[in-house]
Amino acid sequence: MNRLFQSLARRIALGNIPSWSLIVVISLPVWIIVSFSSIFISLLRQKYLQAHMDYVIPTVAQHLLQHALLYPLLVACYWFAIKNGFSHSPTARKIPIQLGLATAFSGLVYPVLYVAVALTAPTKLNPDDFYDMLHNIFVLNYWAAVTINYWTAYFFGLFLIVSATLFIRLQNEARTRAELDNQHLQTRLAILRGQLGPHFLSNALNTVLAFVRHEPDKAEQAISGLNHLLRGSFDAAPEHIVSLRKELGYVEHYLTIMKLRFEDILDMSVVVPEETLDCGIPDFLLISLLENAFKHGGMNAYGRLTVSLVASLGERELVIRVENSLPTEGHKSNPVWGIGLRNTRDRLSVLYGDNYRMLADHGPEGHWRVEIGVPSSPLEL
Repeated sequence: MNRLFQSLARRIALGNIPSWSLIVVISLPVWIIVSFSSIFISLLRQKYLQAHMDYVIPTVAQHLLQHALLYPLLVACYWFAIKNGFSHSPTARKIPIQLGLATAFSGLVYPVLYVAVALTAPTKLNPDDFYDMLHNIFVLNYWAAVTINYWTAYFFGLFLIVSATLFIRLQNEARTRAELDNQHLQTRLAILRGQLGPHFLSNALNTVLAFVRHEPDKAEQAISGLNHLLRGSFDAAPEHIVSLRKELGYVEHYLTIMKLRFEDILDMSVVVPEETLDCGIPDFLLISLLENAFKHGGMNAYGRLTVSLVASLGERELVIRVENSLPTEGHKSNPVWGIGLRNTRDRLSVLYGDNYRMLADHGPEGHWRVEIGVPSSPLEL
């Protein structure tokens, strides 16, 4: 029943079936319990009732028929109660609607029992019996007791249906909010990641252009590396998280271009231990950090541009550190957060909330250092 209700709630939330189906699913078990309870109580009182109304001794079959006849009326009352009794009309109108439906249904319970007896009686009953029943003091008292009893049962079923309806609406609203938040997140991530494209593409094309005429072999290598990078960008994971192993594949193609561009002065080192390769990181994060290093890096005192990429596992975090040399005369300048680093920080904030760290400052030997720490949970592939 739990699995059925969850499936039904999911379908109603999507608008695939009408609300009366939920009414049936909830009210039918309740009504079955009410029916058998009524039959059990009636059997216990049968001898007592026989002394006062010898012309109506309902059997089990007649009670079952009574509740079978009443059930469509119950569903109709519940449907009307939900559709009209919880509208935007004033409370002064809602309460009479609910009380009127409950009283009308409960008041019909005992007359419908007489109908069930009349339909199944071996001999035709005199219509005057029903008229006499209405004027019999005991019957009127019993009718009032039955009405109150079913009035309570009616509102119990209505409470369950309204609770389920409100629960479904809240779940639907929560799902809608989550979908909107996720769409906003995806849009924001796409914008932030897209900041890398124009600048990097411009530099890469300039590198290719410099080689086209005089060094076509190098131009071909640069175009190949650029092609693989763009393909990786198009095939990026929807969740924006990839394994460090896959990200290093992008880095390899990126460095192919950078090594061609800075071949005479570049000292490049990449240190990534095997135990870090299955950790997840934002896609193109390393390229963003390396692009920042190449953009703002400069030759050191030895006339070399040094760039290093180091990954390590800390306590419950994957640590990524990118360092680059600075021009000799500028290594004492204050750290500056450029657009690239701000975009990287914003991406990390969107993806991890407060569960990350990012440091950008001067490192040893006059280098500029950017260090990032993100959760080190292995990526589930």
